[in-house]
Amino acid sequence: MIGRSWVTAVVLALLVGAVACGRGQEAQPAASAPQGMLIALDPTTASVAAINVSSGETVAVARVGVNRHTWALFRSDAGELLISDLEAPSYQGRMRIFDVRDTSVPKKTIPMRDRDVGHSWAQAMALSEDERYLYYSARVIEETHPRWVGIIDLSTGKEIARPELPVGCGQFPTLTSMDGSSAQVFCPPNRFVTVDPTGDVSELMPFPLPTEAIESLTEPSASTVRTGRDEIIVHGCLGPGRSIPCQLGDSGRRLLAYGPPDSLILRGLLAYSEEDPTDVQQFELPEGIIHFAPIDATTVALLEVNTGAVYLFDLSSGEVTRTLQVAPGTQWLVRP
Repeated sequence: MIGRSWVTAVVLALLVGAVACGRGQEAQPAASAPQGMLIALDPTTASVAAINVSSGETVAVARVGVNRHTWALFRSDAGELLISDLEAPSYQGRMRIFDVRDTSVPKKTIPMRDRDVGHSWAQAMALSEDERYLYYSARVIEETHPRWVGIIDLSTGKEIARPELPVGCGQFPTLTSMDGSSAQVFCPPNRFVTVDPTGDVSELMPFPLPTEAIESLTEPSASTVRTGRDEIIVHGCLGPGRSIPCQLGDSGRRLLAYGPPDSLILRGLLAYSEEDPTDVQQFELPEGIIHFAPIDATTVALLEVNTGAVYLFDLSSGEVTRTLQVAPGTQWLVRP
């Protein structure tokens, strides 16, 4: 049961502005590609910053075309930032790959044909755990909702499959990596499928969620849940309402967040067990938090709205243990 302190997560419609084909800006040299990376998206300067969580150092900044549909991931083994946006005038998706040691120009650009443009509030792409395959939500212009998953082999830069999602999984799907080479597609409000590099798609399966989250993650839009005197909206890891709950490392637990329906500020977090969704932990958040991203099984990065402070929040103690700094105006954190 959720009280005043429940779960929060906002994924805003980010990087607002006009579509442009911006060029990269050279980053400070990095000796090697850090493994513990956090990505910060800043719509005020149209930039994607990669931050080494251990040192707090910003190791790469890439300037991008500003639009509401910029997505970003980090490919740690190759030391690459993967940034997807829309290219004018066709508004077709593209993936620009930057070396974190030099983001002046992309080292490669890969077409993302029919990349979904409906996810202005959440990125709908995922990198497989082995970092070879990139999965993304796709739809042709005549379709109301995306119902395809494009699969790109990053070793060749080619799309190798485009399977169709089953009926019941076509409205605002969000994606996350799984073990090995596959991806998981969350089909709101509480189902999922798995997709592998050959294009095989599993049957729809129930997704474990606390009861209140199921009620709030209903289609076609996120709905409020009344808990005591409060009304809240539950958020997944990549967006308000409908997106997938965050994985807390390999702990078998997931993370949600919640906030009032009339505000972007998050009030609390909820960690729950996939095996038993009634096994929950609740955490109150500091004031002014607008977004979050799990770092590992016990640490969550929290973004403060005004100053760009990123608090590292320890789920074991319920305390902030450290503060990092990103550019004021940053609205979204991503932990690949």
